Amino acid sequence: SNLISTFNSISPSDRPHKPGTMEGTSGSTSPRPLPKLSMAELLDLSASSGTSAQQPSPSSVPAAPAVPPPTAPVLNCGVLTFPFPSVSPSDPLRPPSDMDATSALSAARADGFGFAVTSLSTPSDPVRRDVTDMGGPGWTDGIVGAARGPRLHDVHAHFEADDPVVRRAAEHDLAYQLDWAAHMGIPAVLLPFPCTGPYPHTYARCLAGHALAASARGLQLWVRLPLTAAGYDRARRLVDAADGVAALGIALDVGPAVADGAASSPGGLGAAVALLHLFLGQNVRACCVGTVDYATNRRGYPALRRPAQVLLCAALRRIGRRVRLLLEGPCVHADTVGPGGCGRTGLLPYLEYLRHLRGRPEVVAALDSGEATQETPYLDYLQSPLQPLADDLEFGTYEVFERDPVKYDRYRDGIASALRDGTAGDVYGKVKTEEGGQEKVEVAIYVLGAGRGPLVRAALAAVALVNAAAPPTSLTIVPRVVALEKNPSAVIFLNSLVAFEPGWAGTVSVAACDMRVASSHPVVAGRPADIIVSELLGSFGDNELSPECLDGAQAAGLTKTSTVSVPQSYVSYLAPVSSPRLWAEARSQAYSAGCPRAGPGGAPGGIQRATETPYVVRPHASAQTHAERRCFEYSHPCPEDAAPPGPDGTAACFPGPPGRNDRYARLRFGPGEAARAAGRGCGYGLADARLGAVAADADAEAVGTTIHGFLGTFDCVLHEPVRGDAVRISTCPRNFSVGMFSWFPLYFPLSGPLRVPPGGSVVASVWRRSDDDSVWYEWTAEAEGPDGETVATTTVHNVEGRSYKIRL
Repeated sequence: SNLISTFNSISPSDRPHKPGTMEGTSGSTSPRPLPKLSMAELLDLSASSGTSAQQPSPSSVPAAPAVPPPTAPVLNCGVLTFPFPSVSPSDPLRPPSDMDATSALSAARADGFGFAVTSLSTPSDPVRRDVTDMGGPGWTDGIVGAARGPRLHDVHAHFEADDPVVRRAAEHDLAYQLDWAAHMGIPAVLLPFPCTGPYPHTYARCLAGHALAASARGLQLWVRLPLTAAGYDRARRLVDAADGVAALGIALDVGPAVADGAASSPGGLGAAVALLHLFLGQNVRACCVGTVDYATNRRGYPALRRPAQVLLCAALRRIGRRVRLLLEGPCVHADTVGPGGCGRTGLLPYLEYLRHLRGRPEVVAALDSGEATQETPYLDYLQSPLQPLADDLEFGTYEVFERDPVKYDRYRDGIASALRDGTAGDVYGKVKTEEGGQEKVEVAIYVLGAGRGPLVRAALAAVALVNAAAPPTSLTIVPRVVALEKNPSAVIFLNSLVAFEPGWAGTVSVAACDMRVASSHPVVAGRPADIIVSELLGSFGDNELSPECLDGAQAAGLTKTSTVSVPQSYVSYLAPVSSPRLWAEARSQAYSAGCPRAGPGGAPGGIQRATETPYVVRPHASAQTHAERRCFEYSHPCPEDAAPPGPDGTAACFPGPPGRNDRYARLRFGPGEAARAAGRGCGYGLADARLGAVAADADAEAVGTTIHGFLGTFDCVLHEPVRGDAVRISTCPRNFSVGMFSWFPLYFPLSGPLRVPPGGSVVASVWRRSDDDSVWYEWTAEAEGPDGETVATTTVHNVEGRSYKIRL
């Protein structure tokens, strides 16, 4: 069954087998559009009344246990049927139900659950029947351990006791249980954490230490915390204490957020959504749902209360590819469901409803699309940004980018838009054909950095599109396309296309040269372009040196006054991100070779270089805490009399001495934005306006947060016509180009977590600097209190490009 969790993906760090060199991954289909629900439907909190989503009918809930067909969406759900943490006495002859893993897993598998939870052995449990009844695969594939005993039931009385003997006994008890779990190959252990009373410093220290050891053992620690402000504060402090180690995760209990009508009002639901958004940046490994969180629908079957539906769907859409669900509690619907309908666990109807929730269109679109499947190995996986100006790209890298289903269609539309404006403005030269002397319009289109020719194809398609749509009286466009490429291996591919691709010969010429020194090449000498087309953008817009390349092409005489550039302009955006996972991954790069050319045996780069290097990443276990802000802006071609860039970083670039494309931006992210940023999710993909609107009702001042860096994205106008809407591509959450996968965000880590108090603000300062040989970024961050006073600051990262530079 696809519901049986193999737990092979439960590891401290999920990585692809071979690191990719690309900034995106391949896919072939666009995510399905989300269904349009009214706010009344979204906030309808009565599970017993009619709902917008179809509830399972009595006939769809089988009387006998059944497993969904293989085509059903994957749902990793486990079952916990005893109170946690358990304090039941041990009796080897008649073991309590929480210590009978064999029976628990057998019942769970019969009902279609992926795993079962069983209590761990303590020093007072010298004998267990289940260790002889079940072999290793059962423990490693289907069991999650639950720490048990009175010492964990009352953490303050034991771990925080004044008597050192009591403390040592509690620590020994915990270590014993975790050692036994590792011995049995159990992949994850559920642990309690108190959210009332003083913060348990000793217990937190123990968990942090065990998390480090668990990383080497392949064991995960799931600390169970409620979806409340106090729970989030404890989670944040605990994860920071453990340095964000991936083996320490959160088992998030959504019950307290919906208990006693806590989220039955828009404001209450908004607060829960805002908290969930922040929680999902704290390495949530499991979401706990209790049977008490279910109401009874009109057919007598359990259905999650509406607030729980909203929260659980939001969690699944964000982290559903890696999160586990944990169904807890006894069956409370046996009377209404009927005999046999509850399965062997007694919880089959509750699991059926969770399957129904997993199958909702918005969840399926987020988790099962082509892009989602292809990008899964790259979630939270840090990659060095490409440097295509200094390094020649490989054949496979070009091939992956060319599969983007959106980017080249947008480029075709942008070039077509430029052609329409040009023909309407009569800016192109006219030629007469040899056959019949008919007059036509000749347009010189230069593709700068042609690679394997996808933009050449886009240009030819744009010409065909405009000619086909033109009135009979209009002049036909005759393109003269020049493909400029410095990569000698890619030039072979381009020349082969000219020789063998229909429609290229006589129309397309190849110039094997760097666009910045192309003035002497015979194909382009003295013949400037009408349209220049390029795809030189990086994850942050300018980080692959698009400004320097296009300015160089302009200085080399490839443009004239009427030349139009596609892209026409682009703006980089920056947003704070809370993600211990990304921060820990950045720190782990300290043990990698400092010089990329040194290979695996090279000297380690060190912690400074690791935390002062930007990385391309598909964020997953992260939360964008504020709406993104405009950072740097560029437009092409640049007017010769353009003013130098000012301190706000928004002046246009232009050809000139080194430093003309340098920028500085100081961006302030205020406290009122924190709740509204819930719709931004992890910082990648189109913002969810509906979820953001619900969270906007929350009290954003209630909790503080921790910032672990910034995510950089861009918004690019390919062409803005004289009349009509601009053609654009964007990785910015506010207007993300859905289905486009060529770029992941650029992550700027911080050397240490920046703690922002409740009601506080984040201030980022970013510099783009250059010298004769390279370009680099420098950045720093500050936290302000509610009164605007600076309460914390970081160092300036990457000063003078000491850790990372982009080679010219």
